Amino acid sequence: MRAPEDFTLKSNQHAPRGVHRFASTLVLALSVAGFAAAVQAGAGSASFRVSATVVESCDISANALGFGAFGLVSGSTIDAASALSAKCTAGSAFSIGLSAGNGAGATTSSRKLTHAADTTRTLAYVLSAGSAGGANWGGAGETGVASGTGSGMAQAIPVYGRITAGQTSAAMGLYNDTIIATIDF
Repeated sequence: MRAPEDFTLKSNQHAPRGVHRFASTLVLALSVAGFAAAVQAGAGSASFRVSATVVESCDISANALGFGAFGLVSGSTIDAASALSAKCTAGSAFSIGLSAGNGAGATTSSRKLTHAADTTRTLAYVLSAGSAGGANWGGAGETGVASGTGSGMAQAIPVYGRITAGQTSAAMGLYNDTIIATIDF
């Protein structure tokens, strides 16, 4: 049996026939495989726009305004306070009007609480935004409405109520009314 040939070349020797061809083919095959891998590892990209449009919007909520229990024989005014909450898109101008209420013959400048058991009995009262007894708070589209500019956060809008003096003949009992707050923006 013949021993395997030693392919270590000395400086002045040549490789046996066919060894160069095999080595060259192997190098070429590895080079092509490496190129194919590099081509497959490529990447591409694309861009696209993202957009949104923020529109004006507002939410409003209200807390009850209660005058409490009191006697009217002194003829004094009775004051109470509450608040609305307006939350509008930042930069949106808004105005808030208050309805006349449900009292018989009520207007936005002369609101009326109605006796729960006898609807013919009323107590006159006024609502204002600046202070108790201040300028009358008008209805939506009228003068004397509260206004502001939205911040994106809830804003407290004070509501002051006053039962006007001199209503000493009012019958005892519960009086109530319902006001609708309308926000325009």
